Formats: sequence, C-alpha cells, structure tokens
Amino acid sequence: MDMLRELYATVESRRAEKQEGSYTCYLFEKGLDKILKKCGEECSEVRIAAKNGKQEDTVGELSDLLYHLTVLMVNEGIPLEAVEQELIQGASAGGKTVLNPGGTATRAECAQILTRFLDRTAEK
Repeated sequence: MDMLRELYATVESRRAEKQEGSYTCYLFEKGLDKILKKCGEECSEVRIAAKNGKQEDTVGELSDLLYHLTVLMVNEGIPLEAVEQELIQGASAGGKTVLNPGGTATRAECAQILTRFLDRTAEK
C-alpha cells in the first residue's frame, strides 16, 4: 500500500499548496460535487472496461478511480489509515465485503488482493 500512501501524500500536498495547472487543485477548487461526479464517472468507466474484457483498459480505469477516491478522502478529511482499519475490522468481525456481496472474500482478503494488484501495476 506504499503506492497509495504516496498518492495520498501528494494529493494532501496539492490541497495545502496550490499549484497552477494542477488537476488535483482544480478538483479541490470546484469542491465536493465535482469530486463526487468524477468518482461516479470513473466507476462507470471501470465497469465498461471490465465488461469489455481488456485488462489494460481496466487497470487504467481502476487507477483513475483510485486517484479520484483519494481526492475525495483528502477533501473529506478521511485518513488512509481509517480505510485500512475498516478493511481489517470488517474481516475480524466476519464482515462481508462490498466488493463481493456473496461473502466468499473478507475485506482483509480484498485489501490484500488490492495491494498485490497495485504492487504489480507500479512495477510496469
């Protein structure tokens, strides 16, 4: 999850120190409604890419979605550790994951899968 920590820190720094031409700064300037709109758009694009079965496109769209979700987290003052803790607590409570409503994977397992995925994409 080091890549997510780096991303989170970068997004935080853009919020603290405005940079001309920064897309991240633009999102913060436009506010919550714009950030939420972009999260929704990216989620739809992930669904389309996955449905089309092109892994490269899906990876790109997932990366865009993770970026926009990170902007949302920073905007709302939600630390990355809070999301990590929720994933862990959900698993220890036998919680089912939103990613798999059938419950065959716990939140912690999904977090591990996501971490492996991010590590692989960071290597490329």
